[in-house]
Amino acid sequence: MIRGKGVDYSLITKDYNLIKWFGANGYRTSHYPYAEEILDFSDRQGIVILLKNHKTSLSELIRRDKNRPSVIMWSIANEADTDEDDAVPYFEAVVTHVKSLDRTRAVTQAINKSYKTDKVSQFLDVICINEYYGWGSTVGIQEVVKHLVMVDVTSWHQLHNKPVVVSEYGTDTMVGYHSLPSSGGSEEYQMEVMSRQFEAFDEAHSEGYLAGEMIWNFADFMTDQRTKRVNANRKGMLTRTRQPKASAHLLRRRYHSLARELDNATIA
Repeated sequence: MIRGKGVDYSLITKDYNLIKWFGANGYRTSHYPYAEEILDFSDRQGIVILLKNHKTSLSELIRRDKNRPSVIMWSIANEADTDEDDAVPYFEAVVTHVKSLDRTRAVTQAINKSYKTDKVSQFLDVICINEYYGWGSTVGIQEVVKHLVMVDVTSWHQLHNKPVVVSEYGTDTMVGYHSLPSSGGSEEYQMEVMSRQFEAFDEAHSEGYLAGEMIWNFADFMTDQRTKRVNANRKGMLTRTRQPKASAHLLRRRYHSLARELDNATIA
């Protein structure tokens, strides 16, 4: 069946059921405000959310959603040029603006610049980092993933003594493509990189450096045409039709294990 863009209650219900199947307790929205109907599901089901958009829409966004219990942070940008000098006065003004509208929630943004060059994290309450160790320039050398993640998370925490959340990590994976030994794009490779990320997350959390982790992403989705992506972004745990890749079961085991370990909770 062909489904266009718009509010689809059946799909929304399916997605929230899958979020609970994973054992996840929160998610980041995409780079635009979500429909109110989707946030209604978050409020009812106790799924917490980070919202992000640019300065021009923040006032409208906060006025609309500030009374929602599912919204726990305002995220003001995603992968902006935070290493530029001009970013300093701009994002300082944005953070001040957001706090003038809502002083009860933390302000963050997802950063993909190095802790050595970023100039904006000083204004944030929580530092969210997007890192793709095991993919991009480090594809095929998954042995370095744990070390690089630990260096990143530890350095960000020590720089400002603020909570750090890994807001993106992952690899593109073609469902049904298997490779032994694992190679980039295979289901085995995705799981291997995730496992090494998990080792780093556990160590960083035990040291008090890491406050949260969020996989990128929930399900494969269509993107614009480009040579580096064939027909879609395929970093999802699920296919576009919401069927699980092997990695979905790995992530589910992790989230259920974390619920037992950290909250003494049992997920049905």
